[in-house]
Amino acid sequence: MNSHMEGDEEEFSYNINFNHLGMTMFYDHLCYAIETWPGAPRRPAQEQEMLQQLKMQAFASLLENNYENYGTTN
Repeated sequence: MNSHMEGDEEEFSYNINFNHLGMTMFYDHLCYAIETWPGAPRRPAQEQEMLQQLKMQAFASLLENNYENYGTTN
């Protein structure tokens, strides 16, 4: 049984390291997954919310990288 899908409140934290190309590909795949998400009840409704959150976090990471590496030096 998958306890996470049954509402188990225990959470785990993971760290993943990507280079810029890897993060860009991850973000693109998240966008694709959201666009093609089949909807509930075929997939759990909370999955779409999680995909949206992951997409925002990935985008923020890309923006941060762009700012740090290509931002203005005024």
